[in-house]
Amino acid sequence: MNTEITETNKGWVLYDGECPLCRRWVGWVYRPLRRRGFKFATLQAPWVREKFKLKDNEPLREMRVITPDGRNFGGADALAELARAVWWAWPFYLSSLIPGTRAILRRGYEWIAQRRHCLGGACQLPGHTPEHSVTSAFYKMP
Repeated sequence: MNTEITETNKGWVLYDGECPLCRRWVGWVYRPLRRRGFKFATLQAPWVREKFKLKDNEPLREMRVITPDGRNFGGADALAELARAVWWAWPFYLSSLIPGTRAILRRGYEWIAQRRHCLGGACQLPGHTPEHSVTSAFYKMP
């Protein structure tokens, strides 16, 4: 597999291939980002794990974007970087430039990322209960 970044490959979008939320998100953004030259790979891919020196049992905390100039963005910063590439996502990118907003976006991303395997109240992670799920956090039952 060619993992180089070239003129026709504007960068890599790396995501958790075992995460239902992450795979759904890739389904939404795949076509517009591919048209703009991005390639996609899972964080579980052997070359990705080797490049970032990830251990096999190390938890995958956030998506990554690697740009042609070698910059490496993670989490909310990666989302903001991708928003620069798509005209209709520019409002998200521009809002991320407002002082203090990036910190809020990072916290929001981390909150969702920690619960990404716990959607719909059926958490798949050991030690997590339904109250850790994204859905239950928004829809607390009385």
